[in-house]
Amino acid sequence: MSGRRLKVVSVWLIATTACCSFAHVAGEEIDFKGEGDPRLPFFKVSGDYYEVGYKVGQHFKERIHRFYETFEAREVLETFSATSVGNWWLQNWLNASYEQFPNVMKEIRGLADGAQIDFETVFLYHSQSEIGVLTSHKSLLTPSCTDIIINNQHELLNGHNEDSGLSAYNTSYLLDVQVLVNGQTVERFTAFAYAGIVPGNGFAFNEYGLTFASNAVFAMNLNDGGHAAPRPVFTRSLLASSKLLTKQSSLKSGTAKTSMATWAAPFSLNAGSMRDNTYINVELTDVGMSTEEVTNGFSHHFNMLQHSSTAQHTDESSVHRMTALMTLPGPYDINSTLIILSDKSDHLYPIFRNGDEPDHVTTVATVVFDLRRRTVGIYTRRPLPGVKPAYSFTIKDK
Repeated sequence: MSGRRLKVVSVWLIATTACCSFAHVAGEEIDFKGEGDPRLPFFKVSGDYYEVGYKVGQHFKERIHRFYETFEAREVLETFSATSVGNWWLQNWLNASYEQFPNVMKEIRGLADGAQIDFETVFLYHSQSEIGVLTSHKSLLTPSCTDIIINNQHELLNGHNEDSGLSAYNTSYLLDVQVLVNGQTVERFTAFAYAGIVPGNGFAFNEYGLTFASNAVFAMNLNDGGHAAPRPVFTRSLLASSKLLTKQSSLKSGTAKTSMATWAAPFSLNAGSMRDNTYINVELTDVGMSTEEVTNGFSHHFNMLQHSSTAQHTDESSVHRMTALMTLPGPYDINSTLIILSDKSDHLYPIFRNGDEPDHVTTVATVVFDLRRRTVGIYTRRPLPGVKPAYSFTIKDK
């Protein structure tokens, strides 16, 4: 792919002029409650946007190279990028990203430089969901993630299985990120990250007591033509948010440069606010943003749209997982949520995935955000009764 070059908009200079003047200080691993897991290592990093990306790329260089080299849809991405049509789409996504999310693009540039991979390749891997919509290729239509949200008299929580292809199983990582601008903290969050992809595309929580967990969905059309940013660029910007995402809220206070920030590929976001005692599900598609608040009971989300009116592919795995959920008790608390998220009663398409055909997806990690108790538990193996989280955190509200 090194032979393919993208014409870059003028804001490219913002990233490149800042990239070579900082004094690099390596990030350091921090203490946490739990035993941890070297399969999903935890890394603390601070600096400006470029520095954060650079340090992550440098620290996880081997993992990033391994993920890119073993990625199930690598050939599809390379073929797409080599065509004139593919290059047109990539150029437009690139321009939209620089226009709307210049700080995120600095981070991606740093990630590429730290991992010693050309920027075009890194941006291509950030565009995999969009390419999946355009090509409908099975390897890019990964039915990933299961979510359960409970809001009742005693509980306010979100349980989430982070599912992906086998290439992510031993290459992903957890990050504690502090972004500094002129010596002042402008962002602080903890997030799961796929190797070589900026955080925010999986699950995360930030200093404002907000939690985030994303689901892939398979609407048939992209949003906003070629004038929107790839999903990981958009979701990275949300980690700076101080309030829940709604139709009325502006991203201008986060990493977005404009309140007209847009996403390209459709996805579903489960977001909670400790401050507002609220959980919502947001579906972002080509017809806009649809939001449902979870009240007086529980809700679930797999990989099919539930309250958005737009054409979508039917996902057999989602149908099977939903059927299995309906046969299980609850959910009404953490334990019943974990029983569901660890369920393998459907041998073809289980809720807790193992990568066997016909289901080509595996569960990389499970997280439970408990807003009543202000805790986060991350499990790196099947969360059966008695299994403790590998990582435990306290959620804070700035």
